[in-house]
Amino acid sequence: MYALGEGETEYCLPTCGSIGTRSLAEVTLFASRAAAESGGFAPCGSCRPDLHPI
Repeated sequence: MYALGEGETEYCLPTCGSIGTRSLAEVTLFASRAAAESGGFAPCGSCRPDLHPI
């Protein structure tokens, strides 16, 4: 599972610090990296979900 914070352009691992500060109402979840990337979102530069797939 991957997460996208409201207003962000990068998707994250659920453990990323930028996601942990948001309420669930502000987070969109994706079942796969492909789903997030097909929406036009890039991998987070901090948690690097592209290098650490779930």
